[in-house]
Parts: sequence; structure tokens; C-alpha cells
Amino acid sequence: MRFFARLTGLVVLLYGAWMVTINLFEAVTGSNTYEPPWMMFVVLGFGASGAVGGTLFLLSIDGPPRFRTPMIRAIGWVGMFICSALPTSLFYLLLIMVAISAVVLLKPIDQVPEKPSLNSG
Repeated sequence: MRFFARLTGLVVLLYGAWMVTINLFEAVTGSNTYEPPWMMFVVLGFGASGAVGGTLFLLSIDGPPRFRTPMIRAIGWVGMFICSALPTSLFYLLLIMVAISAVVLLKPIDQVPEKPSLNSG
């Protein structure tokens, strides 16, 4: 299950970063016009929530001990869920992946064992 959670976090992280990058590029070059104009900020917000949420979710699984808390994992999952709720062609795939990864929220968080120092001995 942890493999699937890592995969989901990585997919949503890449999808959110791609969404932000592409929409900012199109806004700067003028190749895409948003109607109404504030819609660009909505799309960027969804993308940013996916990128940040995916990062926090991944850090809560494999990151440093300070990120391995239930609160960080839940915040990351909510960010991923917000990003996956944007109606796109990947809507059903992402929403199902994020919904299934919610099972990881119920699992206890493993702490990283401390590495032995070179001075001990």
C-alpha cells in the first residue's frame, strides 16, 4: 500500500507542477486567454495545491522525522484531493487514486531509525 501511496503522491505532484508551469507559460506568452480572467488564478491554485500536497504527502511517508506526522500527511492528502477534483480528462483516474490512498491516513507513521554516529563504539 505504501508503494501505491508513493505513486499517487508522485503523480499528483508532477501533475500539479505541470499544470502550474504550462498555464504560467501560456499566460506569459499570451497563447491562451482565460475567460473570465480570474480563471487563470483558479487553475494555478488547483495546480499549486497538487504540487504542495503531493510533496507534503511524500515527505510524510519517506521524509525526515519532522514531516512524519499525521497532520502533515492529512494536509498533503487534502491538497492532492483538491487538485484531483479539477474537472479534466484525468479527473476519474486521479480522483480514484487519491481516494484509495486515503487508506494510508489510517496507518501508523513509521519513524526513521537514527543512524549510528561514527563516534559511538
